[in-house]
Amino acid sequence: ALLPHLLSPNESLKAQGSQSSRSAMFMKNIMNAAASLSQQIMGVEGKSDNPELLALFSRLKENEQQLDRITKAIQRQEKANKVWATESKKMGDTLSSYSSSLFSLQEQDQKRKEEEKEKK
Repeated sequence: ALLPHLLSPNESLKAQGSQSSRSAMFMKNIMNAAASLSQQIMGVEGKSDNPELLALFSRLKENEQQLDRITKAIQRQEKANKVWATESKKMGDTLSSYSSSLFSLQEQDQKRKEEEKEKK
């Protein structure tokens, strides 16, 4: 009961996780589109000596590699978020348990003090 403010980061992590998933899907769609375009350009690349087309193909390959790195980074971050969410929930559960134990001990101590006063 004393710790609801400590558990709220889990909710924001869930939101971040779903945002990361949407970002990953968006990146995957971009990579698929880039791969499709790359396939089309590759069909022309070997048959063309147009420097602009060859430069475009080169930039496209670089962009595909960069998108791949970004997607992998998003996936690593999603894993880290899941681990952090799990660990923070465990910590929240532990703190909640400690809080309950402390409350119980305080109640027992209060009862003991009241009983001692009654005896006097």
